[in-house]
Amino acid sequence: EAATLGMNHVWARILSVYGPHDGPNTMISATIQKLLAGQCPDLTAGEQKWDYLYSADAADALYRMACHGRSGAVYPVGSGTARLSLPLGLGKIPYGPQQVMFLQADITQLAADTGFAPRTAFADGIRATIAWAKTQKQTN
Repeated sequence: EAATLGMNHVWARILSVYGPHDGPNTMISATIQKLLAGQCPDLTAGEQKWDYLYSADAADALYRMACHGRSGAVYPVGSGTARLSLPLGLGKIPYGPQQVMFLQADITQLAADTGFAPRTAFADGIRATIAWAKTQKQTN
């Protein structure tokens, strides 16, 4: 429709973004909260390979898409790397009937068109997210 109206547009296919202010029921946020509370989180068996992107990097990708994206392009937004979950309470939650077992963005075109590359290593993003979660625990 945008092309019909003579408008430029890009489409972001956002996979899994994590970081400060993430919803409390996402796997990363819920796990961090349980661990900070000294509890063992209940999780699936953790066999999925999932592509996580830190929120600041996601914002950078969206900004670059707006400024430099090719009109009509569909860009998967992720880190371009899929990783296994850590073994914490794994297998205590059954997989849902529609569980995706492998999720990884091919960011080749996004990088080529916009110059985007994730800048935050997963471990660094998790540390920042935990630090933020600790501030939330103290204020709640």
